[in-house]
Amino acid sequence: MNNNIIFGIDLGTSNSSICYYNNSTNKIIKIYDTLTNSYCIPSVISIVDNNLIFGSSCKNTSNNNITISNIKRLIGYDYDELDDVYKSIGYITKNIDNNKIIICDKFSPEDILCLFLKYLKSIILIELNKLFNDNFNNIINVIITVPAYFTIKQKNIINECIINSGLNLIKLLSEPVSACIGYCYDNVNNNIIKDDTNIMIFDLGGGTLDMSIVNYDDGIYQVKNTYGNNKFGGSDLTYYMIQYLECKYNDVVFNDNDIFNKVDDMKIKLNNGVLSASLLLDNYNNLDIFLNIDEFNDIVEIWLEKLNDDLLIIDNKENINLVIMVGGSCRIKQVKNKLNDFFISNNNKTKIIFDDNIIDIVVAYGAAYQGYLINCKNDVLLLDICPYSIGIEMDDGTMEKIIHKNSVIPSTVIKSFTTTEDEQSEVDIKIYQGESNFVKNNLLIGNFKLTNITKKKKGMVVINISININNNGYIVVSAYDKNKGIVNEIQIKLDDVNISFDNINNNFDPTEENKIIKLLSSYSNLLIILNKLTYNLIHNCSNISTNKNIIIDDLFLKFTKIKYLLNNDIITNILNVNKFNVLYNSFNYNLNNYLNDNNTEYSDKNILFDNIIYNIDNFIKYIDDKYNPLISNYFLDDSIEDTINYV
Repeated sequence: MNNNIIFGIDLGTSNSSICYYNNSTNKIIKIYDTLTNSYCIPSVISIVDNNLIFGSSCKNTSNNNITISNIKRLIGYDYDELDDVYKSIGYITKNIDNNKIIICDKFSPEDILCLFLKYLKSIILIELNKLFNDNFNNIINVIITVPAYFTIKQKNIINECIINSGLNLIKLLSEPVSACIGYCYDNVNNNIIKDDTNIMIFDLGGGTLDMSIVNYDDGIYQVKNTYGNNKFGGSDLTYYMIQYLECKYNDVVFNDNDIFNKVDDMKIKLNNGVLSASLLLDNYNNLDIFLNIDEFNDIVEIWLEKLNDDLLIIDNKENINLVIMVGGSCRIKQVKNKLNDFFISNNNKTKIIFDDNIIDIVVAYGAAYQGYLINCKNDVLLLDICPYSIGIEMDDGTMEKIIHKNSVIPSTVIKSFTTTEDEQSEVDIKIYQGESNFVKNNLLIGNFKLTNITKKKKGMVVINISININNNGYIVVSAYDKNKGIVNEIQIKLDDVNISFDNINNNFDPTEENKIIKLLSSYSNLLIILNKLTYNLIHNCSNISTNKNIIIDDLFLKFTKIKYLLNNDIITNILNVNKFNVLYNSFNYNLNNYLNDNNTEYSDKNILFDNIIYNIDNFIKYIDDKYNPLISNYFLDDSIEDTINYV
C-alpha cells in the first residue's frame, strides 16, 4: 500500500468524519478523534487566550471563551440574509461597508472554515504517519461532500477553502449521493438494495436537509431529482429551544457564548427519554432553567413544520422503494414518524431504514469508496443532476433556459441566437439561475460581452452560446460568432456570484402554492383554537379560578407556537413580523403579570385579564387582515380555497 490514498471527508455542520479505503484489508477505515476515540469530529473552533483549539477539545473550555459552531450555515451568505437566531449570536457581527459577516471582530466564515479544514488535514497526517512511519509526501488527496442543494457560490467557497487549507481536491461529491454509494457498499451482501431500486436519501444534519431520489441499477447511480433546504437542521431545533427558554424566563436574552452547546446537550438528553433536563447558568445569577419532555415535544413539532413543507414538494412518492435516513438529526424520534406518515399512502411499498451504526459515517464511507474506485481507474458510474436551471437573458426580459433543472451532469448544451439590432457590434450576455420564465424573478450569476462581432442586419448574425457544467457543478459559459470565429467565455467564480439563497429555494417553485396552503392552514387552525380558548375564558370561567389559569397557560403555548411558525421564510415575507412581535410581547407581559403576581388585588387581576383578551382580539384581527387578502391573491380557484380550513 502506498500513500496514493484519496480520503473521503464528510464536512458536516455539527460534526465531520473522515474515512479511507485500505487496500491491504479491502475495508473502509474510519479515522478516530484521538481525544474522544470517536469518528465524529465536532465542527467547532474555540478561542482560548487568543489561541485556537478545535473539535472535541472545545468541550473542555470555560464559559468565558468563545466557541464558534455551525459555520457551514454561514457559508455564502451576507449578513442581512441570516436568520435572526444567527444575528443574535454575540460573536457574529456585520461589516457595515459591504454587509459581510464578521466573526469575533476579525474572521470571515471562510477563514473559520479554512482553519477547520487545516485541522482535519492534521488528523489525516497523523493517520498517514501511523501507516507509513514518516515515509510519505504531504500531498493529501480528498473527496469532500457538500449538500446537494448547495449553490454555485457555496460550492466555489468550499473549493477555495480546500485549496487554501493545503488539501488537494479530487472531487466535490453530493452528500446524498455519497450516502447512497456508502450504504450500497456497506450492504453489498445483504440483498436489501436490488437492481432498479428508487432510493430516497433523506439526509438531515445539523444545518441542512437534502432529499435526493437516486435510481440504482446494476452498479449505476442515477440521480432523478433533488430537493433541499439549506436553512433547516438540528441546530435550528436547538435555537428554537433557546428562544422558548428566553420567553419562558421573562424574556431574558441568552447571549452566553456557549449557550448553544449547553442547550444542545439538553436536547440530546430529552430526546433520549429523560422526563426533564435542567441547566444552571452561572452567568445569569445562577438562573436554573429547565425543560420537561412535554415542552420539548411541543418545540419539536413546531420545528417539524418546516419538514412538512419540504416533504410536500416531493413528486411521485409512490415510485420510491427505499428511504435511507442519514445525518445525526434523524435521531430525533418524531422525524421517522413524519416520514412514516408521509409514505403511509404507499401501502407499505416504501421501506424506511434507520441504521444508528452508520447514520453519522455513511456519507464519508461513500466518499472514501469513490476515492478507492478512482484510484483503481474504475470510477463509480454516477449520473448526477443540476438542481437549478441555467440560462441567459433575452431582449424581452425572458430567460432562455439552456441547462434545465435536473439535467444530468457533466453536461454541455449549445444553442444558437442572433442579433436584435442592425449593425450590432457586441452582445451583452447575462447568465441567470432559476425556474421563472422572467429574469427579474431569477438570479444573476454572471455576465460578459462578446465584442467586435460581424456587423449585419439584425437576425443575420449567428451567435452560439455554450454552457458547460462539470461534475463539481462549476459552470463555463462561452459565446462564439460563427462568421468571424470570435469567442469569449466566462467561468462562474466566487466573485462573480451574488445570490440570495432564500430566493433560489422559494422563487417560482411550481409547488409553492401548496406550501402556502399548508402554512396558512396551520395559522388558521391556530386561530380557531385561540377563538375557542378566548370564548371559554369569557363565558365558562369564574373571575379568578384554577380553570382560568389552565386556559391561559394553554394560550401561552399556542402563542409561542405561532411565534415559531413565523420563522418560515414565505410567511415572514407576507406578514409584518415586527407588528406581530409588538402584539406578542404585550400579550406575554400581561400574561406573566397575571400568572406570577399572587399579591395583585382582585380588581387589578381583572384588568390584567381584560388586557389579555384585548391582546388576543388584536392578534386575531391582525392575522385576519393579512390572511383574507392572501386567499384572494393566491387562491382564485374556489376548489383550492375549499381545501383550507380558515376562520
